[in-house]
Parts: sequence; C-alpha cells; structure tokens
Amino acid sequence: MKFDGKVALVTGAAGGIGGATVRALAAKGAAVALADCDNAGAQALAAELGGEAIAIGLDVTRGSEVDAAVAQVMDRFGRLDILHNNAYAPPAGWRRGVLGEIEETTWRAVIDVGLNSVLFGVQAALPVMCAQGGGVIVNTASISGMQVDYGNAGYAAAKAAVISLTKAVAVEYAPQGVRCNCVCPGPTMTRRLAALTEGEQSRMKAGIPLGRFADPSEIANAVLFLASDLASFITGAALVADGGASLRASNAFRSG
Repeated sequence: MKFDGKVALVTGAAGGIGGATVRALAAKGAAVALADCDNAGAQALAAELGGEAIAIGLDVTRGSEVDAAVAQVMDRFGRLDILHNNAYAPPAGWRRGVLGEIEETTWRAVIDVGLNSVLFGVQAALPVMCAQGGGVIVNTASISGMQVDYGNAGYAAAKAAVISLTKAVAVEYAPQGVRCNCVCPGPTMTRRLAALTEGEQSRMKAGIPLGRFADPSEIANAVLFLASDLASFITGAALVADGGASLRASNAFRSG
C-alpha cells in the first residue's frame, strides 16, 4: 500500500489506534494532520514524524472546531484524501453500569463523543471531497456496536450508530466518488485497557479465540487497507478486527 501524494486527517491521533494510524500513513508516504484534544501529545508525535505532519488541537464534540480543522488542512495542503474519524475517550465520571444506572448527562456525553463527533467529521470533509472528485472516510466503530457490551450500553449504542452512519454515507455519496467504511476493533492494548487490573485483562482475553489483545498497529493496518486503492470497490463495510472475540458470548466481556 502506498499513499504518496495523499493527505490524511486523523482524529484521536495522540492515542493508541490514532497514533499507530498516523505513523503507518506517514511511513507509506502520506502527509498527515494529527488532530486531538491532547494538543501537546499531537505536537510531539508530529515533530517525531517530521516531514509533512502537522498537529491540530480540537474538541471533536464541537462541530465548529472540526470544520476549522478541515479548513486548516486545506490551507496547508490544498486537499483532503483520507479522513479517519477515530477519537473517543470516556467522559468524566463514566463507569460501567446497566441501563437503569446510567445518568442522562453521562449518556449524552458518550453519544456526543462516540457518535456526534463522527457526524461532524463527515459533514466537514464531504464538501471538500466532493469538490475534488472523491475521497475516503474510515470511521472507528467497535465490535461493541455489533453485539451486547454488558454494562456499556451507551458506548455500544454510539458505535452501532457509527456503523449505520457509515453505510448511509457510502450510499449517499458514492456518486461523488466518496467511499466510507468503518473498522470494528476488539479489545486493543491502548492506555485505557492497560489501566485495567491483571484479573480484568485475563477475563477479557478468555473471550478472544486468538488469546491476546490487538496491538494498535494491527488496527491501523485495517484502517490503511480500507483507505487504500486495494479497497477501491469496498464501501459501506464494517471490517471486524477482533481476534475472533465477536464469535464468543458477550458475557465474556463482563468485568465484574
């Protein structure tokens, strides 16, 4: 896969999957814009990558900031070929709990960062991509959006909606040359997963046929495939990269 001459914008770029994705894209020749609420982290990674890498600080739950990020990419590079809507972080105060225990403010915050941020990214990128004759959008969903994630209904609902949104974009904007797909990771060794206890990690691994967590680079490989010309006839797809976890009962992911 080669991305020479391509320009990519990745949200959540200072995190595990986002960071792995920008590293892989840059290694394959793409100019990358690293967008994250952790601006210092994005700046540090952009400096490490060098070349045509820029960092953009933004809150993905604010549509105006996402619009401004796309405008900044256009000012710097003059085009946008790839958008990876990847940002997600649990809102302050979030904890696992069944539906009857979820507070309204927490629910709204999860939907805001898990779903609305993707909508804002899509809406900001589509006019640019349509005007230039096409582009590729890859959204990070989750296997939680394809099955029950016990005690995590808000996240599961948001990611299920991301899968549906992906399909809607694929149908509505195919005539303009825009492809839209999503990747559905299983448990991946990011900072959030690394913070779990050894016992919690062991219980999660028990539900994964391959017996381990994904490395962020493995999810990045799936993103790059969907963004590449190798996937030129693929749109509206939800690519599962979970080590077989979704083939097991959802109760394997209970942390209690």
